[in-house]
Amino acid sequence: MKTIIGCGCSWTYGSVIKKDKDGIVINSTKIKDYVTILSEMTSSNIINLSYPGGSNYCISKQIEYAINLKPDLIIFNTTTVDRYDYLLSGRSLNNFPTLEDFNYYTSDVSNFKGNIISSTFRQISEKSNRLALNDALTTSGNSELIKLIVRFNNYYIDYDKNRLILNGTIRLLEKSNIPFICIDTQKFFSEVDVKNYISLDTEEYLKRFPLADDSGHWNEEGHLQLAHIIKNKFSFLLM
Repeated sequence: MKTIIGCGCSWTYGSVIKKDKDGIVINSTKIKDYVTILSEMTSSNIINLSYPGGSNYCISKQIEYAINLKPDLIIFNTTTVDRYDYLLSGRSLNNFPTLEDFNYYTSDVSNFKGNIISSTFRQISEKSNRLALNDALTTSGNSELIKLIVRFNNYYIDYDKNRLILNGTIRLLEKSNIPFICIDTQKFFSEVDVKNYISLDTEEYLKRFPLADDSGHWNEEGHLQLAHIIKNKFSFLLM
């Protein structure tokens, strides 16, 4: 029986997030994700390492860990570039981070034994000039750091940095000889650049498969459709 490992952010995790009127997360649940559905279609074992809020660096760390498990297939999504990994106030690192150091997406860091939060905030919109910090940032004690990042960051630098991080991760995958499928949500690459490639227009996909109270994630039908796309396009990797 094959083993499939999924890596990514909430789009691979299967998140459903409810926010209040200020954009603060008040509840997060999970629906059946496309990797789990695919494993059921193909009678495969499944390990889903993805978690909501993961940056592309965090996803790369997931993939690095997944390679060591030597699965038959790794499937991962790329995510938005407006996610920053930073050290929690009062914590320290004495070596390279591991997956246990990431808190991904939570506002409660009081009982968190790791060192890093990987969180999301919206870049300042040119139209609205409004910044919405999520609860993970405002309660982590690093709000001043985030304000500085917002003030001095640049979308094109962030995009290029994320592209290069993922490019290095893909080279690791190629070196490992473990088959992989890249679901690119940000147009970092193309089919010329990456073998076994899917370009996913998330704006269009979210409109096709909307959730009632969550505009940032697609419903279970969307996960089912994505599983079918993968199975039909890459059946040779699933046999």
